[in-house]
Amino acid sequence: MFDMTEIENLIMDTMLRNITQNKNVSLKELAKQCHVVDSTIVKLSKKLGYSGYIEMYYHYLNNNNIKTSKDVFNENLVVGDLNEVVQDFASIILEHAKDKNVISDGAKYPLLGLYLPRKLRLFDIFAAYSYDYELLDVMHFKPGMYILIQKRISNDMALSEMLKIAIKKGYHIILITCGMDDFAYSDFVDMTIQIQEDASCPIDLWEPKVMVFFRKSICGI
Repeated sequence: MFDMTEIENLIMDTMLRNITQNKNVSLKELAKQCHVVDSTIVKLSKKLGYSGYIEMYYHYLNNNNIKTSKDVFNENLVVGDLNEVVQDFASIILEHAKDKNVISDGAKYPLLGLYLPRKLRLFDIFAAYSYDYELLDVMHFKPGMYILIQKRISNDMALSEMLKIAIKKGYHIILITCGMDDFAYSDFVDMTIQIQEDASCPIDLWEPKVMVFFRKSICGI
């Protein structure tokens, strides 16, 4: 699996979405849709082992074994029943709609840190984005959700301190992850949402999958 940038993930998802919708998209059209220059897409295609955009596009178009964005973001979004997980998370969001919520990702996923609080604010739900455990400790408002986003959960010191404070203050702790083997605080997590990994996909769709799941849950409240 290749390490992909946010822009590269956007390019691939946009191209796959066009293919799923049976729309032919040229290099210039795709660049326009993604707000990038043509050369950015060409560089991505070569990074993935193709001679250029045309070869990459027709490989995905003609290869029925390649999953489209519709497959990836619906059938393989989470571990477990998608509708059930979405409904459970939507219920928790609704329960804490008037509380003060915190989203933390350990400063690893800035795109998620910008997207998720803003999405909640569209529904008049407050969520502060923070990975500073000292800031969490001095907050003096009614605790709501503490949403921890970590692709691979670990027991590092900063994360442990954040969770200790969140537990002490009575936050409803939600963990969004791909895996949490030997996680010391698993017993204190109220809900774990496990994003499905797909080894057959040539790009890392972790962040787009989290955003799609979050959007589906928000739409369910």
